[in-house]
Amino acid sequence: MRFGVEACNDACILLSSAVNLQSQDFYEICIGGSNNKVTNIRRKHNTGNVHQINTIDIVNYTEQRTLIVRWMLNGEITLLKETNGGTEVVMKWTDPNPIPIHGVGIMTGWGADGLWTLEHSSFLIGRYCGIPTTYGNMVLLSTSENYIMVLKIHRLRVFRMDAID
Repeated sequence: MRFGVEACNDACILLSSAVNLQSQDFYEICIGGSNNKVTNIRRKHNTGNVHQINTIDIVNYTEQRTLIVRWMLNGEITLLKETNGGTEVVMKWTDPNPIPIHGVGIMTGWGADGLWTLEHSSFLIGRYCGIPTTYGNMVLLSTSENYIMVLKIHRLRVFRMDAID
């Protein structure tokens, strides 16, 4: 998922096992936490299972920063940052017991305001969940004060019709 964000701190992404985000199984990625000094990935909120790195000034209130979050079936979560020189990996972490992701939420935390731009495109060919000729799509389901966008991730199957002799 590619997105742009303008915020002073705490730009958060929720990767949930539930479409409506109401699940105990989720990852929270907090970009620019601790006054824009660190970025971390938490498996379930406040469990203590945190992967954290220093990322001084990764977000900015007056300049949109373009970031990419990728997650794989094997539990690998990658955060990338686009720069003038290209795309660089900010952090990469693999959960040994991965959670299946079905919903995505975004928010700014700890009183920070933020402006988000989400980008998503689907293709009619490729792989989704390791299955050929399928693809994923996202649909806006709702907005709320906690997570301003709830995106449903679903799998669509494309069948190829061949002539039968």
